[in-house]
Amino acid sequence: MSNKKYLSRCYIITALSNMHVGSGDESLGLVDNRVQRDVVTNLPCINASGLKGSLREYFTNEWGKEDERITYIFGSESNSKKEEEHKAGAFNFFSGNLLSMPVRSNRKPHYFATSPKILEELLNFAEDIGHELPEGFVKAAEELNEKEKNIKKGEALVFDGSESGQLEDFEITIQNQSLDEGSLKTLEGLLGSPLALCKQKTMDEFCNDFHLPLIARNNLENGRSKNLWHEQVVPRQSRFYFFTLEPSEAKHKLEFKPGNPVQIGGNASIGYGFCAIKELKELLRGQPKKESAG
Repeated sequence: MSNKKYLSRCYIITALSNMHVGSGDESLGLVDNRVQRDVVTNLPCINASGLKGSLREYFTNEWGKEDERITYIFGSESNSKKEEEHKAGAFNFFSGNLLSMPVRSNRKPHYFATSPKILEELLNFAEDIGHELPEGFVKAAEELNEKEKNIKKGEALVFDGSESGQLEDFEITIQNQSLDEGSLKTLEGLLGSPLALCKQKTMDEFCNDFHLPLIARNNLENGRSKNLWHEQVVPRQSRFYFFTLEPSEAKHKLEFKPGNPVQIGGNASIGYGFCAIKELKELLRGQPKKESAG
C-alpha cells in the first residue's frame, strides 16, 4: 500500500472546436475579447477555476446534481446559503497549459507546433508534484528537447521528410530532422501529427495577438448590425495538459466517456470549446514499445 497522501493524474485536452476561454480584458485595438494567458509565459491557458467549473458542469450532467460524487470531488456549490453545506472538494485542479497548437504551412495543411520550453515545464511540474510520467514519454520528450541545438534562427524542425517549406505567413523555414521512430509516434500521439519543434520565441509569435485567430461577432437587432466585435480564439485541435491531485484512496474518480465531449469556455451555443479529455497514460497505451537490445 502506498504511503502517499495524494495521487496525481495528468490529462490531455484536445480542442475539437475553436475555443474562447475569455480573460475578461477589453481592448481599444483590433482584439476586443482576449483569451486567458499564463501570467508567466503569456501563452494561452485555461485557468484552474474555469476548468474546474467546466468539469463540474460536465459531471453534473453525467451523474445528476444530487449525486454524492459531485460534492465529494468538487465541493459544495459556492452559492449555497447554508454554512454547514460549505465543503471543499477532495480533488485539487491545476490550470490547463498549452502543449501544442496547429500552425499552417505551405507544405502540409498544418503542423502541430510545440517548443522545448513547453515540454520542459511539463516534465518539471510533474516532478515537483511527485507525478511519475510514463518512462517512454519522458525519454521521447527529452530526446526531442535535445534537438533544440539544431534549431537555427528563423527555423523550425519537422520529422516527416518535408523540405524547404515555411510555417504560417512569416519566414519560419522548416528543416527536416530524424527522430527515433518509437519516440516520434509517442510524441505525435500526444502532441499531434505531423510535429514541428520551434524555439520559444517562435512559439510566442504563433500565440500573440497578431497571429491567434480572430472571429468577427455581430449583434443584430431587427436584422441590423448594432455591434461588431472581434473575439480571439485558440484554434481547434490545440492541445493542453492539466494535473489533478486526489486522495490516494479516493472513493470516486473522474471518468470521461468517449464521444461525450467536455465544453470549456464561452459560446457553447455556437459550438465553441468542445473538447476531448483523456488521461495521458491512456493515450500512450498501445503505443509501440522499443525492443530491447539482444
